[in-house]
Amino acid sequence: AELVTIEVLTRTSFTLNRNELTANLKALVAKLPENEFFEFTVKLDKWFCSAGGVDMIFVAVERNSIDKGLAFFIKLYDEINTKVPMGNKLWFIPTIRKAMGTPQIWQ
Repeated sequence: AELVTIEVLTRTSFTLNRNELTANLKALVAKLPENEFFEFTVKLDKWFCSAGGVDMIFVAVERNSIDKGLAFFIKLYDEINTKVPMGNKLWFIPTIRKAMGTPQIWQ
């Protein structure tokens, strides 16, 4: 299935993106009701800008799970929830916008 990057998480580092973070996130998603469950991947990569490359964690989901993935991560990393995996308060930046009800990748 085609994977779409739906977000990046900032305030990250090479040491933060460990198997424990992914395992904790997957455990939280596994507890969701069946109609909210989705599969996702997590990887550390660079976001390039005028200042150079910045480490960020990229999250991707299958195209048909974009809404579920966005809803989950927006709720988890909204700066209010203090029970985030491993205590890491990351800043959530969606890379998908919705226009006329259709998800579109920001360009």
